[in-house]
Amino acid sequence: MTEAEKRRRRLEAKRHNEQWKVTATFLNNIAAAFLIGAFVTPVVTSGSTTTSAIWLIVSAWVHLAARFVLMRLESED
Repeated sequence: MTEAEKRRRRLEAKRHNEQWKVTATFLNNIAAAFLIGAFVTPVVTSGSTTTSAIWLIVSAWVHLAARFVLMRLESED
């Protein structure tokens, strides 16, 4: 493999990884919004703990999806 091919491969891997990192960041921000909603909802709706629990579960699942996305990163060597 020539040096130019190695450089191109590293650049492609970096581009691929950055796209997945942006996706994971987006999902994690959505998870954070659900987490905040889980704590704000009981205050606004005078103590609806069922809704709050659902929001916490959704937040955890979206956060896990973000972590799953990060497993798709490629080696940049």
